[in-house]
Amino acid sequence: MPATHEDLHPGSEAALSLVAPAPWSRPSAPGALPIRERAELAIERYALRARQARVGARVLSHVVRGLVEPLIHTNRDFGNLRDKGEQTSRRVADADEARALLTAAYASGTPVNVGAGLHSSNGHTLSRGGLRLLLDGATWGAPRMLPGDLVEVPAPMRWGDLEAFLRRHGRASPVLTDHLHTTVGGTLSVGGGIGTRSLVGGRQLDQIERAHFILPNGETRSASATENVDLFRYGLGSQGVLGIVDRVVMRTAPRRPFVAQFRVQWRTLSEAARAADRFVRACDDPSFAFLDIVGPILDSSVVELTLGFEFATRREAHALLRAPPAALAPLAPRIFTRRVVKDLANANHARSAPYIAMLTAPRDPHVFLWNDFFFPSYRTYARFLRHFETQAAPRVGNRYLMAALGLAYATFPERPTFPIAGLVREPGQRPFSIGFNYAVPHGDPEGQAAIRRLLDELQRVAVDMGGRLYRYGYSDADAAELRRIYGDDYDRLLALRAEVDPRGLFNPDVLR
Repeated sequence: MPATHEDLHPGSEAALSLVAPAPWSRPSAPGALPIRERAELAIERYALRARQARVGARVLSHVVRGLVEPLIHTNRDFGNLRDKGEQTSRRVADADEARALLTAAYASGTPVNVGAGLHSSNGHTLSRGGLRLLLDGATWGAPRMLPGDLVEVPAPMRWGDLEAFLRRHGRASPVLTDHLHTTVGGTLSVGGGIGTRSLVGGRQLDQIERAHFILPNGETRSASATENVDLFRYGLGSQGVLGIVDRVVMRTAPRRPFVAQFRVQWRTLSEAARAADRFVRACDDPSFAFLDIVGPILDSSVVELTLGFEFATRREAHALLRAPPAALAPLAPRIFTRRVVKDLANANHARSAPYIAMLTAPRDPHVFLWNDFFFPSYRTYARFLRHFETQAAPRVGNRYLMAALGLAYATFPERPTFPIAGLVREPGQRPFSIGFNYAVPHGDPEGQAAIRRLLDELQRVAVDMGGRLYRYGYSDADAAELRRIYGDDYDRLLALRAEVDPRGLFNPDVLR
């Protein structure tokens, strides 16, 4: 078996444990693929691994140089798209200092924008000019466990540090993204946080019980589902326009670090999504908690559907590999990897962090263009994927496509909704999303323009089909388009902003 992409990155050796295929998945099993098709799929997979290995050499060179984190350019957004001009930056040690600075800035009429991990793409959350506040997670405060398996978290804390803290208490974050060096407050402000465990955990946003805000004029306010409800629902997930998130109280999950993982190979996103939907509806195993669809990437035709089952011990995870759920049987001929992964989120982080470092390094500059699109049901999701595969993608190919990531979501009808955060729900249906991540060399303006046109088209099509977008990514939506997407919710957000920031000084460029 060829080396997987994870094998190229530090820390992955302890994450992987390969086991022999289960008897029912051998080529001789009923329903096995024809020999020719199996051979073609294997050749395609080996070709992809070779491309990944070539990229991996460049990634490893960055690891050796210590560039395993993205180089956030001082006055550029995360996607390396826009220069925001010179700004005066001030590192802020704690909430008291933030309140004092905001109070003084508001009194003097000074525009302010806020950064922790500098979440931004296309400049949405990185305003032009004025004073930039850099919230310091090292001094802001420490997390603490609360009754009911809740945790209070300082918002500038990074997700990786929070996960390490929770591990000492036998708990875990219900959902983690691949990249763990983004901050809690930044993620919750810009759109909510999604990952492979969204299948059962929804978004990181869905786990928040309470939030404490510092308003643009320096005042403070707590918010929840029962207190300052609109501030809670619109202050989170709306690009951080209503104030600084100081700290949050969130739910945690039991720590079950071992994931029995099955990878299934397809040739199109539509095929993989159809298989994912059928499996989710057929599988009733309570340990089933991870799902993602990745591909096609790096000019290949390989699409991988990954299904994961979480356990407290390695023994339990290996037991499921030996005796998989019956719902996996129809997929058996296409399963090409069975393994146990420990701390899957950390393994994913080891995979993604060097990639991002490579894409933002001055010696090898790229423009990073991506967006995620949410759909309220599999039906609308499938229509969108067909449009992408038959009409949109053929015009640009996937030469610069670093990943197409598909996810499925749990929803929690009893919990508050966050109207500007992207995810839409349809009663009785499971939402899905797909994200397209392109990395285009700085020296290819025509390639950048083509990808921009593609993402603009996909945004229009997604909205026409009843979907929404994750505005952390690339988007050129103006006020008219945002009103078309969010309707009355957009006007309510503007009204709330006028209440807490009547002078329009806080993150002034974020909404148009």
